[in-house]
Amino acid sequence: MRVSTRVVALAALAASSAVVVTHASVDATVAIGAALEADLLQVRDEHEQVHALVESVLSPPADGGARRRDALVQLGDLYFYGNDSLAGAPSVNATRALQFYASAAELGDPRAQFHVGVAHSYGFWGLPKDDARAMLQYYFASLGQDMGATMALGHRHWHGLGAPKNCESAVRYYEVAANKAMALREANKSKPVIHDMTHRRIKTVAETQHKKNIPSDAAIVEYYQFSVDKGAPEATMSLATLYMYGARGLEQDVVRAAALFQRAHELGATGAAFHLGHLYAHGIGVAQNNETAFQLLQQASQDGSTSAQNELATMYLQGKGTPRSYEQAITLFKAAAKQGSMEAFYNLGVLHMKGLGSGKLRDPEYEVAHGYFQVAAHQGHTLSSHKLGHMSLHGIGTTRSCKNAVDSFKMVAERGEWDRLMTKAFKDYKNGDYEAAFLKYVVMAQQGYEVAAHNAAYLMDYGFVAPVNHVDASIMLYKWAAIQGNVDANLKIGDFYYYGKGDHPVDYKKASAHYSLASKRSNAQAMFNLGLMYEHGVGVHQDFHLAKRFFDKAKDTHADAFVPATLALWKLKMHMLWTQTKRMWDEFTGKIEPTSPASAGATPASSSPSPSPTSPSPASSTSSGSQKKEESNFVVQFLEKWLSAGSTEATGNAAAQSWDWVTMAQSDNFIIVALAVALCAVIYIRAERQLRDQEPQPL
Repeated sequence: MRVSTRVVALAALAASSAVVVTHASVDATVAIGAALEADLLQVRDEHEQVHALVESVLSPPADGGARRRDALVQLGDLYFYGNDSLAGAPSVNATRALQFYASAAELGDPRAQFHVGVAHSYGFWGLPKDDARAMLQYYFASLGQDMGATMALGHRHWHGLGAPKNCESAVRYYEVAANKAMALREANKSKPVIHDMTHRRIKTVAETQHKKNIPSDAAIVEYYQFSVDKGAPEATMSLATLYMYGARGLEQDVVRAAALFQRAHELGATGAAFHLGHLYAHGIGVAQNNETAFQLLQQASQDGSTSAQNELATMYLQGKGTPRSYEQAITLFKAAAKQGSMEAFYNLGVLHMKGLGSGKLRDPEYEVAHGYFQVAAHQGHTLSSHKLGHMSLHGIGTTRSCKNAVDSFKMVAERGEWDRLMTKAFKDYKNGDYEAAFLKYVVMAQQGYEVAAHNAAYLMDYGFVAPVNHVDASIMLYKWAAIQGNVDANLKIGDFYYYGKGDHPVDYKKASAHYSLASKRSNAQAMFNLGLMYEHGVGVHQDFHLAKRFFDKAKDTHADAFVPATLALWKLKMHMLWTQTKRMWDEFTGKIEPTSPASAGATPASSSPSPSPTSPSPASSTSSGSQKKEESNFVVQFLEKWLSAGSTEATGNAAAQSWDWVTMAQSDNFIIVALAVALCAVIYIRAERQLRDQEPQPL
């Protein structure tokens, strides 16, 4: 009885969680300010749509000011996001957009308040950086049911970013956004939409695009059309799918897609029967017909299609095109689940949650349902993750876990219909419109999208866009990506601390900490950096053995690290040999006490750190032999400068060091390059020798 009560509470919560109290709006009937009027008159003639919106703002409000407020928001959207479908649309201008958003925000518009909060969070587009104001705008926008602001608050409370770190607060915001995402998906399920698209990382694309010769969308469509004209069944299926979802630059045309699926089915294409049955079942592009749908799905199911088995089971469950049969539905769901259908796992979970897991009404089996949802959610099934979020939040079928609930709701919320902005941002990047891509990514980063945070930081860091305070903003975004597990972000933050960028002074200890985090996630560059730091005792205690371990790991982790790591290992061997030789020489000349038997096995690197190049030589105990010792140690001191390069204190300031040719020669890069040149010389000499040996000898 107790569990049933919780289920009722859960159902009520799920039904009502999207209902949020809207705060009172400011009176929009008052006259607009002179500054806003000047801005409006300046842009009025840029485009006919802009002209119409400006007139709506300038005209006396007759509906309580709602039209004026909406027009300001539309102007803000037009200048912030652009409009590809609008011929001759004005160029993106975020500063101008924020002027319109700010005016609409004062009139109480939630969407405008969210964008003003975004601007304050970064200090971009003419507004000062102010986290307190950003949070205030987010709170008001969230009360007005703006999902961007709601997710931003969940993100900030979850990680403690300008707000108290509190899981219970974060989960409530993410729950509202997740429920809204599922409600919108359910309302639009009759329209074919590709959900849950993978978010593309700009850094990965930039590093790999030169290795691939990817055909354009137009070339792919042309190839498919050519193959369709030749009667190729699989190409007909592919082209039908493109028209079904409006992909590869094609306008969505479900009628043409249905005709192509019909043709593919007649040609015997694998999977055509399922797609055609799905269209008839939902009346997409054809007249809805359950009997025809059932026949086509039955045929596809017999051919082994797991998607057809799942949809056919749904028809048995609902009694569409066939008499209702729970037993037959469960049999088909289980058959599809055995072949890996995530939809089937989800449907089985729902049946067990309703007490219909055996085909007959029994008590709900929440633990069994949780298991099915978990299997599907681990494969990225959004509906299952939504169920898991509610079960984790209320302890139904599993132990209550706020963290698990946040993880589930966050994943679902990030797959709402607003997720399409991520796809548009990447498209802008591919088209070379970096400013438009950047604006979209920074907005999505505020909502907690890790990929968006990294992409926006990447665009700033590599000079694609250049806001006034781009260094500090990129560091902030890299940190947001790092706290969500982004390895590359940890590496970049380590570099910022190592070299001292933005407001971050040089701090080798923090640099090594971030490199260590990246190294634990198998980043070869971080391993290589740690190897250098351990070799020279920069930010960490000097340890040659740990340095060798990191160089070896870097070499084995990534093929690109093989050559630099190998050269670094050669240099490390020279460094170790020199340290041991120097110790023996110092013991021989009396500079240090001979190593005792008890400490003979100690590691030279850890027991006697390599001295700084600028450290003075120890004073001699007698004055009579001082000149002799200085002369005998000249070569030792010179080599010491070479091999102990980089051994600075963790709190040292690299900028304060003097740089001359000797310092340059001490650097790791110089030594590695010298080794590389020597290696090339050896290869060249051997090649010349082989050529001479192959020359014909005179008779």
